[in-house]
Amino acid sequence: MKLVKSRNINPSEPLEAQIGLLDYLIKNAPETSRIVEFSPELAEYILTNLNHKNRPRKSMKIIQYSRDMSDNKWLLTGETIAFGTDGLLKDGQNRLAACVRANKSFVTHVMFGIDPAAFSVMDTGANRSHNDILAIMGVPNYGKVGSSIKLYMAWKAGKTNTGLIKITNEELREYYVNQVDEQAIQRAVKFSESVWGTTGYPISTLGALYYWAFTQGEEKKLIEFYEKLRDGYGKAKSPQKVLMKHVNEMRNDRYRKLTSHDYSVMLSRAWYNYKHNKSSIKADVIVHIDDKMPAI
Repeated sequence: MKLVKSRNINPSEPLEAQIGLLDYLIKNAPETSRIVEFSPELAEYILTNLNHKNRPRKSMKIIQYSRDMSDNKWLLTGETIAFGTDGLLKDGQNRLAACVRANKSFVTHVMFGIDPAAFSVMDTGANRSHNDILAIMGVPNYGKVGSSIKLYMAWKAGKTNTGLIKITNEELREYYVNQVDEQAIQRAVKFSESVWGTTGYPISTLGALYYWAFTQGEEKKLIEFYEKLRDGYGKAKSPQKVLMKHVNEMRNDRYRKLTSHDYSVMLSRAWYNYKHNKSSIKADVIVHIDDKMPAI
């Protein structure tokens, strides 16, 4: 076993041998980084089989890296490829994709034995975003889910938009894992997409309100409200009619740009009126910059 542990992955060996040694290193993680030369074949194997939960690839980075590899300009730096204790790639997919694109081996430091929970603070120099975190977690529709959940969290804090609160990657990950109903948030996104298609109302705002209604046991009523909003049903002073009339007027006003604050306040007021069987009045769609988050 010591002999195997001291060996380096040799890109000239058969792919099966390269995979076997990589698998050994993953399962018997060295305490320090190892310098590894990845062949294009091994890189492709990793991307295909060990990359199930990683953030979206950045095509421009891949092109840049592949050019450097092709032109023999790739340098060995302190930047690492990382594998987790769960056997999956945690960092480095763009470099591996560049290796495949260039069809040329490259040398890099590799870290093994990374705690999967650590991905939220890895590679901060590349500006790992909230959406990246949800993508790594394998969340479907991660972008729309992320924006809806963050706005929902802002509303719970009494704020009208996400710019008024600070959420770290780890806080978002923990909140999603421990408190979010995954099926409900996917329903929220799917239904919000259909409403956005006819109204242009932001999916994040629609998704946040849908999920809020779900947590309050009002999902069925909210769907009824959204269907009328989407399809244009209702009397002239119905909440959904008054809301969309004002929104469309504001969109045609080149001197006034609707903000997340506007959308949050107006939709919340319209929903409150709808579920209480109240007509909306002009005051319900007039939003001031210092307005607080309404009752929902």
